[in-house]
Amino acid sequence: MFALPSLQPSARRWRSVLGSAFATLWKRLRPAVITSSIVGLSLLAIFFGQPIAAVALPLAILGGWAFLALPLDVLLPAVLGVALSINNPVVSPHENKYTFVLDPIGKLLYKNLPLKLSPLHLAFIVLLLRTIATVKLSDVRFRGVDRRPPRAFAQATVVSAGVIGIWTVYGIGTGGDFKNMLWQVRPLMMLPIIALVTSVAMARERCIRATKLAIMVASLVKVLDASTFYFLKVRPENLNVEYVSTHSDTVLWAVCIAILLADWFESRTKAARNRLIAVGLPVAFGMLINNRRTVWVIIAACGLFIVTQAHRPVKRQISRILSLTWPAILVYVAVGLASPPSLVFKPVQMIQSVIVQDDTSSSTRDIENYNLLVTIRARPLLGFGFGHPYLEQVVAYDVTKATGFTNYRFLPHNSFLGLWAFGGLFCAAGYLLILPVGIYYAVWARKRSRNASRRAAGDWAVSAVIAYLIQGWSDIGLEDWTNILLCGVGIGLGAALYQHVRKEDHLVEHPAAVV
Repeated sequence: MFALPSLQPSARRWRSVLGSAFATLWKRLRPAVITSSIVGLSLLAIFFGQPIAAVALPLAILGGWAFLALPLDVLLPAVLGVALSINNPVVSPHENKYTFVLDPIGKLLYKNLPLKLSPLHLAFIVLLLRTIATVKLSDVRFRGVDRRPPRAFAQATVVSAGVIGIWTVYGIGTGGDFKNMLWQVRPLMMLPIIALVTSVAMARERCIRATKLAIMVASLVKVLDASTFYFLKVRPENLNVEYVSTHSDTVLWAVCIAILLADWFESRTKAARNRLIAVGLPVAFGMLINNRRTVWVIIAACGLFIVTQAHRPVKRQISRILSLTWPAILVYVAVGLASPPSLVFKPVQMIQSVIVQDDTSSSTRDIENYNLLVTIRARPLLGFGFGHPYLEQVVAYDVTKATGFTNYRFLPHNSFLGLWAFGGLFCAAGYLLILPVGIYYAVWARKRSRNASRRAAGDWAVSAVIAYLIQGWSDIGLEDWTNILLCGVGIGLGAALYQHVRKEDHLVEHPAAVV
């Protein structure tokens, strides 16, 4: 009549009890086990004469936990901030005459592993997998914003990566050098990956704010890096150096200035003005002592774009300021053109050197560009494929003996002509398709948005692409990590802003909608 309780516990109940007990025990012991394992392995590494492993191992474990546990919109700004703040040893920071305190970390971050991929490559590959999982396995909307990138943008990233893969197979199949192919292809493949990750991560608006902060902090760190070298090494020892930081910082500092200007023009708040002064002045000093002329071209192009996009009151105010200050500007330019090289007149003298190029470096670039045009003329549509060098019909001088740059024919300074020479018109057009698509979404969102911070984000997103184009045309920009990171973030931000403004339009058209 009544069911009696079983005197023998079932096997399932025992498994449940044991599993619960084991989970509780592991939860209590996990910190001690992980800590003791890291300490023990680090001591073994030091004992066997590998002290670098003692540092790399805890960082690898901490990084692995972070990539599994933290959300995508936190990981992207963190990885971006670290990558932009640390020097890449490949680009010879400080002309290899000085070591900044963070440079050893850069050797770990950019060092090639057995798979010929650096930890930074692997980080973005993991972020790509997290991005795909976010889109496929989780809710596609976050507070009304569609996390999925626009269809045209997603298709452009697939085309961009696809043509690089096709022309890689084509180049190796026609006798291309595998090692030099890796130097050409690895950075190119990163741009669509970074753009796709950014377009999904920035569905959360806090990711946009954190990314801006990461770029500004990285810019100040690089200013500190350049200033310590300049004041502790260059001036006391009267060293003759061409630059005090890296070529990559040209793009970083220019995009940072674009962020500050866009925020000031759009919001006109006291906080934006204070940021412009507190961050902009140190960054401007870094640009002055770094002695790179390309940065002034990028600043001028980005500033012109931001001014043309500004509201009419802002344009009128800028016109009024220029109408009052143009005599002083003309005097400054005239004196700068007539004066010997100095820090005060460096912007004018750098722009003059861009227009009037009569130095040995410019002549060498002209010869290299001529050789690239000869290579393009040989196979204009299909190119030679990656892994092949450009045809050197005219030899300026032996670059290998002068600089030790043995693979200079695989990595020309004008990256866009190089891309056309190696991949032909079809590959170059397919790869660069992602740029106008990202710009279109950024400008569309900037025009339609009623939010000042989103309009400013659209401005600096396009500015990052402008910096990428100028640096790519002038100095191996398509292979530079800083250039790739900022451009990928810029075009991905444009796609994310499109989704934000679509939600904004929906709320205006349907004010009763609940988000």
